Amino acid sequence: MLAESIPYSAARAQGELSRVMWIAASASRPGQERAVVDAVRQSWSSYQVVTSAPTITPAMGRQLGEDARHAYLVDRDVSRAFDLQMRAFGANPRDPEVAGNLAFLLLKVQPSQAESARQLAVHAIALAGAQRTGRSDDWTTLAIANALTGRDTDATNALYVAVALSRNLDASCKAALSWVLHADAESAPPCGACRQVMAELAPDLVVVYRRSGELVAAPLAELLPEPFAL
Repeated sequence: MLAESIPYSAARAQGELSRVMWIAASASRPGQERAVVDAVRQSWSSYQVVTSAPTITPAMGRQLGEDARHAYLVDRDVSRAFDLQMRAFGANPRDPEVAGNLAFLLLKVQPSQAESARQLAVHAIALAGAQRTGRSDDWTTLAIANALTGRDTDATNALYVAVALSRNLDASCKAALSWVLHADAESAPPCGACRQVMAELAPDLVVVYRRSGELVAAPLAELLPEPFAL
């Protein structure tokens, strides 16, 4: 299912996704988050899931998803959580929560499967419909997956959307930081536009990233000594 149908489904949603991220990239001033939220809320073009699943069993998908959540949060067993979530997705690939949680777990397994996570996060976002503005975690997952697959601009813009939608900015930032702390890949200091947004939201922030395999922590004030001020 992941290899056969999701790449095609994700590609069909890419146009609407790009529209939202373009608006996010343009929302460079404080208070413009509303434009991003409105863009996410707008009706997207008809999105249909092309699936090879012989039957759809929503109740089973939800139960397996709950079991996977317990395995991850309580048992701290990523492998078992991933296996259960894969079964949940097989039972109902049309459930945005099931799809979004699987995308997240694809980044947690070793080795991580960033491209599949990116496609599945797009799939989950497109599926969510009227619930799309309440699913900021899927945009955070998309941002991390974009970064891991070399899509730096898309990563930045997806994180902008996640921040605009999030009712818990601290949780969104911690999710991104968690990836930096545990991923083996290199990361980099944020770009200039990102530094400006951080300065507006959290001027006392300490930025953590990897350089030559080592964690580096730098005060935002050092990375952006003269931020723009309205």
